[in-house]
Amino acid sequence: MSACTKSEQVGTQISILEDRTEEDFIAKPNPIQIKQKFGLDEDSWRSAIFRHGHISSLIHNERAEVKLIGATALLGNQLERDVEVEAFYKRTDSILNNRIDAGNYPYSSIWKPIVEELIFLQKDTIISTELYVYSDLQENNSEWFSVHRHKDMLKLERQPELVKELFLKHTSHLKRTNSNIKVIVVYQPRTIKEDTAFALMKALYASIFEELNLPIEFVSNVN
Repeated sequence: MSACTKSEQVGTQISILEDRTEEDFIAKPNPIQIKQKFGLDEDSWRSAIFRHGHISSLIHNERAEVKLIGATALLGNQLERDVEVEAFYKRTDSILNNRIDAGNYPYSSIWKPIVEELIFLQKDTIISTELYVYSDLQENNSEWFSVHRHKDMLKLERQPELVKELFLKHTSHLKRTNSNIKVIVVYQPRTIKEDTAFALMKALYASIFEELNLPIEFVSNVN
């Protein structure tokens, strides 16, 4: 009986930042895979929070959010709960299928939106959270670093620690503590050139997140 009454205290939060500056990214959010990660098929009484935002030329992009409040099976109606879960899934699908015109924002401001989202997510210290970043991480809209400035890339190749410090300067409000948040970068290169460019940014991000004491992993697709 005790186990049946704790669902309202257990849940999962999934946040997605989707790079829309290019239309031909191979890896894109799959609604079916994303929904499976909430664990509602196993326990429909869990809480679930879904957040989604775009990565573009703008640092501050709108975030869409939908919540499913946790409840207890002993005090609830399963048929009503099934309707609530289905409504949550439909809203999640609607958000993921909402496309924008990437041509209006062709440059990528990536790091600051990630930090902004992490600061928000750190407010909840209980619920298990995963932040998925669908991007090649090619920063291209920053006064302090751009992959299209030769001197910046030269510094990244020869003095990566200095570039890391540049990025860390923009994390002053981010808690440097082990937390309930895990970051997953999802990107699949198409060419050797893209693979090489991504490898540089991947190494940079791995070093930064080690400094921040936040877990991060890099995958080509979400299972």
